[in-house]
Amino acid sequence: MSWMTGLGWKDGLSSIQLQKVDELEKNLQKSVNNGTQKQIQIDGLQQALDKLKRKKDEDLKENGNIQLELTQVQKQCQELHEKYQILRSEVKTKEVQVSTLQGQLEKSNKQLDQTKLTLKKLEAEKEYQECPKTPSRTSMTPHKRDSIRIGTSADVSEGDKIRELESKLAQRDQELKVRATFIQSH
Repeated sequence: MSWMTGLGWKDGLSSIQLQKVDELEKNLQKSVNNGTQKQIQIDGLQQALDKLKRKKDEDLKENGNIQLELTQVQKQCQELHEKYQILRSEVKTKEVQVSTLQGQLEKSNKQLDQTKLTLKKLEAEKEYQECPKTPSRTSMTPHKRDSIRIGTSADVSEGDKIRELESKLAQRDQELKVRATFIQSH
């Protein structure tokens, strides 16, 4: 209001009126200053609000990306869990197969041991029966002894039994080799 002082409009006013005008001018200046400060504060708050809005938008976008990534990870976890269950089932099946094969192998080993024992007994019996019991037999040469057959059915069946057991033994050995190879490959 200093521009009005040059116009002379205050001329002729009483001192009380001049005081009131000065007071009003001071109040007006304070109001203008307060308005300017408030506008600066509003501008600062608007900038802060805009910044917070940008931050919120960025956070929402990042949250969306994180949610998408989380969904993908959950899907991968589910797939891995399913694969794990399948593999676990396969391992259990293989364990049962190996256990069964080991049981069969043990059974075959026992049968093989029993067959070997029987074979040894039969061979011992054969040797005992082929051994000369009388002095007249001891004087014979092995060639003559083989050409003379004592025609008992026990002599013939023992030889057949031995051949049969040897055949079974060879067959069992082959089966054991196949099973052992199978077990080692699994």
